[in-house]
Amino acid sequence: MPLNPMRNSAVKLRLKTALYGINYHTDHIMPYIARSQLLLPKNPVKCKISHLYQNRPRDTLWYSMSHSMISSYKSVVRSWALGRSRVAFRKAMEARGYDRDGRAISSFAREPQEAKHIDGLRGTLNVIIQEPVLNAKSSEIERDMDLIVHEVIQTMLKDPNVKKGKVPPPGRPRVSAYYPRRR
Repeated sequence: MPLNPMRNSAVKLRLKTALYGINYHTDHIMPYIARSQLLLPKNPVKCKISHLYQNRPRDTLWYSMSHSMISSYKSVVRSWALGRSRVAFRKAMEARGYDRDGRAISSFAREPQEAKHIDGLRGTLNVIIQEPVLNAKSSEIERDMDLIVHEVIQTMLKDPNVKKGKVPPPGRPRVSAYYPRRR
């Protein structure tokens, strides 16, 4: 069952920069790990995960960083790359007038069209870290993250269902954007 039964499809954005690949949906979609935990029949944390995602705030941006493309490196290197990327992403959001959850900062002056239509970033963003991040300078990482935040905002502005003040009702999270749930 979709997270918001009133909407049939989410606006999707797939983008590949020099350092990252991203998948963005204007709907809230449950991540792969949580989805796989819910599909196991006798999983002891199934109830907890289900409850967490049913009660998770819908007026925020659900973002995650994936290190699947650099999994051959040691965990300390992967953690370091994830940390650099996460800090740069939060800086990019703050520079555009959003807090770490994607809510608009009221004291920050944003572009008129953006302020008129968007009161915060919403949806699901998965950032896939590529191998060049390991050798990239901080300025290159921040430039790519600025581009990613800009593209997310532009995608939200194009979605006719994302309006200021309209937050999707709580409910079951959408299990997958690509494979609708069978009945």
